[in-house]
Amino acid sequence: MQAARNRWGWCGAQAMDGGDVAGVLLLTPTADGDALVKTLWVARPGEGLGKRLVQSAIAGLTCRDVRDIVSPAAVGNPTCQLPPRAFLKRVGFTHLSGDPLYRLQLDSVITEKASARQLMERLMASFGNVPEAATRVEG
Repeated sequence: MQAARNRWGWCGAQAMDGGDVAGVLLLTPTADGDALVKTLWVARPGEGLGKRLVQSAIAGLTCRDVRDIVSPAAVGNPTCQLPPRAFLKRVGFTHLSGDPLYRLQLDSVITEKASARQLMERLMASFGNVPEAATRVEG
């Protein structure tokens, strides 16, 4: 995670529910400049929190010249390190034959980088009464 903090100033996103951590997405840079998902954990799967964590990471990474987020996928039951394939597909990751990683091309999800933060704020406001918005993990 130190490499992510050195390159981007943060290493992922977290979501809080009151004073409790409700979800965490940790990223690290790859040698070719992508962001690799190291950990994705949510306390209550199925409530959209994982999607909001990915959206928060997208908003942060588009300002840092990262082109793709890549992630391995769990084949059976998901773990903290490996999100399920179905989740990755639902939030926009694609899989190329022969590649062990799923890939989310940021240019395909955000067309105007300057408005990424505004888009994220509008999206979060539309969720209404849910756990607090995902925020970047600084340390």
